[in-house]
Amino acid sequence: MKKLKYITMAFAALLLASCMGDGYADSVGEKDYTGPAIGNNKLEATNVITISELKEKYATQIERGLYKQVDEDIKILGIVTGNDLGGNLYNQICLQDKTGGILVCIGKSGLYGELPVGQQVLIDCKGLYIGGYGKQAELGGVYTNTNKGSQSIGKVDRYVWEKHYKIIGEADEAKAEAMVEVFDQTKIKDADYLKSCSGKLMRIEGVTFADAGKKVFAADADKDKANCVNRGFAGISTNNMVVRTSAYAKFANALLPEGPQNVTGIFTRYAGSKNDTWQILIRTADDVKVAKGTEQCPYTVAEAIQLINDGKTTETNVYTEGIICSEPSVSVQYGNADFYISVDGKGMNADGTGNPAKTIKVFRNYYLNKDKYTDANKDLIKKGQKVVICGKLLLYNGVTPEINSGNYIVSIK
Repeated sequence: MKKLKYITMAFAALLLASCMGDGYADSVGEKDYTGPAIGNNKLEATNVITISELKEKYATQIERGLYKQVDEDIKILGIVTGNDLGGNLYNQICLQDKTGGILVCIGKSGLYGELPVGQQVLIDCKGLYIGGYGKQAELGGVYTNTNKGSQSIGKVDRYVWEKHYKIIGEADEAKAEAMVEVFDQTKIKDADYLKSCSGKLMRIEGVTFADAGKKVFAADADKDKANCVNRGFAGISTNNMVVRTSAYAKFANALLPEGPQNVTGIFTRYAGSKNDTWQILIRTADDVKVAKGTEQCPYTVAEAIQLINDGKTTETNVYTEGIICSEPSVSVQYGNADFYISVDGKGMNADGTGNPAKTIKVFRNYYLNKDKYTDANKDLIKKGQKVVICGKLLLYNGVTPEINSGNYIVSIK
């Protein structure tokens, strides 16, 4: 159904543009793309540079809020990671390769129809303009402020744009999702990190909205002159990071969710006179999901095993829920216990070890409140009880999924 929607939109665009002249939609005649003739199918992947190299070439313009027309015969090739489907990226797509991302500003709506997330695109940069808006790299045209007469980087004319891009193959959303990079919160004030990652599709994990359950993403009463609203996260200064949402976004009136969330979006920057701020542009409402592995929403044993097997062991404590499926081995001398947990209380082998596909070993566990096990409480932990454990996930000796020593019980039933 999704592919049919994109094809329908593309056909509509073709019909509207049928009077634009011979150069608008050349005969496909290519193996790369077999759908409706949109863009410029005569472009060839020659003189291709990375997005990072493009931004470095024009670093002066980007950093100083200037712009310049690209006069070199250079192209970039990347995957669409964001578009206007959710109404928050207006007249924009985000293009990303392995080295970085850049906003491409286009004077056209309904871009998601022909440039869906996951679509590979070749862009001929020669003749387009590149510059910075608040030090955020943008590729497009020139904007003229009719009141002030000033000019800045802006949108490329829709008809000019048609000559500058070529669709490569079919859209595959999984390619875009594979590019998602987890934001390193320890580097939130790192200038180099900000510069290199701005424009990328990223995800910040385990954050809580400051006005969760009280305000919506973008109420009309709160919008600024650009018709947008900034929302912050608890414990993170809005000088450093905000979620920026257009009042025209389809999810603008959705209530900010409560509890820890994982927020995905295009991570852009805006450098004002005082602050250099991360601005997260959520693409659709689906970009905000309840954070798993938290006390409010712990991992199931199956989810934790999958993470471990995917090589995503944790350096910080996470929460895992399961049923004790072995008789706990309690040491009063050392104050800790070993046992296995599973989804259904089953999964033990005949030799007393857990099936690594179904169980996680809880190693050197402490009781509630991180209390050590004593003669008084050692019999309170039993096979068949449902527990939530807080601790780090790892793969012991490359074989056994484990919650590392120092973990403790958060709840027991």
